Amino acid sequence: MTMSQADKQLLAALTSFSKEQIKQAGQRYTPGIDPQAPNLRLESLFTAIENVACGARALARFHSILTTFSEAWDRTKHCSQRRDALQMLADDARVGNLGDAQKAPIKTGKE
Repeated sequence: MTMSQADKQLLAALTSFSKEQIKQAGQRYTPGIDPQAPNLRLESLFTAIENVACGARALARFHSILTTFSEAWDRTKHCSQRRDALQMLADDARVGNLGDAQKAPIKTGKE
């Protein structure tokens, strides 16, 4: 199958664009150019992927945040005007904090 002139122009433009992007990024992003080039570890990217995947580190972060929140809530809940509603949310989070992705979503009272 032969390429149309429009397809050839598009391919040429994409090839040129890709080469320019590689040039701007440098060899670290193109291990095919230099297989010994160091890989960059972009922590924010790894954290985002871990969060989306609900991986072990994401669950550990959730547990840490939940523990901190729970301790603060226990110290201050007597000041809340919506103590019962917020306590229900806190209890739901504590029950669901074991990493069971099949748990029902947290109730907000607006369902």
